[in-house]
Amino acid sequence: MTDNHNAPNNAAPNNTAPKNDAFQNIVALLPSQHMERAAIVQDGVTMSRQDLQIAAGNLRAFLADRSIGPGDKVAVAAGSEAEFCVALLGVLGVGAALVPMNPKSPPAEINRQLETINPRLVLLSTLAAPMARRAAEITSNVVALTEIPPVDPLAHPPIASRQPGDLALLMLTSGTAGVPKAAMISQRNLNWTTHALGIGHSDGLKESDIALATLPTAHIFGLLLILTALRQGSVLVFQTAFDIESSLDLTRRHGVTVLNGAPPMWRGWADAVGSDDRLSSVRRGLSGAAALPEQTFDDIQARYGFALHEGYGMTETCAVISSSLGHQPRRGSVGRVFDGLEMVLVDDSGDVVQPGDTGEIAVRGPNVFSGYWHDQEATDLTLSPDGWLWTGDAGIVDQDGWLWIVDRLKDVVNVSGFNVYPSEVEEIIATHPQIAAAVVSGAPHARRGETVVAHVRAATDQSVNTDQVLGWLRERLSHYKIPTEITVVADLPISPAGKVARRSLR
Repeated sequence: MTDNHNAPNNAAPNNTAPKNDAFQNIVALLPSQHMERAAIVQDGVTMSRQDLQIAAGNLRAFLADRSIGPGDKVAVAAGSEAEFCVALLGVLGVGAALVPMNPKSPPAEINRQLETINPRLVLLSTLAAPMARRAAEITSNVVALTEIPPVDPLAHPPIASRQPGDLALLMLTSGTAGVPKAAMISQRNLNWTTHALGIGHSDGLKESDIALATLPTAHIFGLLLILTALRQGSVLVFQTAFDIESSLDLTRRHGVTVLNGAPPMWRGWADAVGSDDRLSSVRRGLSGAAALPEQTFDDIQARYGFALHEGYGMTETCAVISSSLGHQPRRGSVGRVFDGLEMVLVDDSGDVVQPGDTGEIAVRGPNVFSGYWHDQEATDLTLSPDGWLWTGDAGIVDQDGWLWIVDRLKDVVNVSGFNVYPSEVEEIIATHPQIAAAVVSGAPHARRGETVVAHVRAATDQSVNTDQVLGWLRERLSHYKIPTEITVVADLPISPAGKVARRSLR
């Protein structure tokens, strides 16, 4: 809607900054009582709160012995598993910044990410073992989490003191210019968001809850569920390899009460063959990471008897902006803005629009990230100097304060909750010898929400074998970034200004 990334006109002054009184490292906020209670269940094995804290303490000692602490970055490649929790608490516990990585990414993408971040150390979980060789080609500092030696708990170093603005996470995303970028998430962001998703919300995670953890840990949605549950003392039931039937069986077997998922997961649960009682223990279902089709909302309610909540957020807002939690969900709406956040919708001139009118969503508050790592240009395009984040999404707020997403103003393609920047895919495709240039856009997809499609122009005296190109791309891009369709065209859509007209392909 607007390219003016200053404060929205007529917006209220910023009065949401949290006080710094008695601020603590997020790791220090985990429960310190009833340490015999279960924290994690995985593959039939239970890890108590004490077991988890001892394992995290062992990792703190390992990192401290290598002088890794505040100012350092540690990459962690792990799936949805207990070892990720150990790494999360151990790395944050010494004051370093954690960089979650997807262990299923192809070698070329891992290389680009590691070269961008240059971490002091790469930690690998059991599920990430196949990634060891790829990571070792970039850095010699690769350690398996299973190799961390036990230490007398009395010798565990204390949890490092942190300030609100200190870096806690670097969340990797695709770069708009083809180079990976990383969103800087601070201790304040984590502290505020986990509180808001827990005891700070009437329908937040509670100590009595049992949550199924099967979302990717390299995605902010999955990571925040894990960290909030750990802070609240909820039980996490991990599913290391997502499968519709197994997830339903785990939910029934362990009495899961909180179930979070992306829309394709909810679609799968709606269509699953078998008994309808496998979600009978669920008190709260939440869909996020992408737009929830209204048919999926209807089918879940009809089959399982509960109205599905929907939330809206992004990596740059630590996963939260609005949700219907605490209210009766409204079909098609992403709910109301979280208490403590400011949200306005603005027109092309930067003026705040009236209820019922469409505008670009801008948000400000203690959940908003600090910017992109070593990328001031991208930061300036997203953040105003006084902290307003321009989401690039157009929405409508009704008279009751409920938000409805109506359009996306930026080119990013959302595939099953993962953002794909067309320019990254275009740059990789264009290096194939058969292709001179490419234009990538999104197309609707029944299960993924959107899928990536590519239009390509052949190189001189070349014919394009699309099957060969797709096989070549699988070695260089994560699976969700690979086009599901490649069309060879004589000319690519270029605007009069000389820019790629991706919207004409949507």
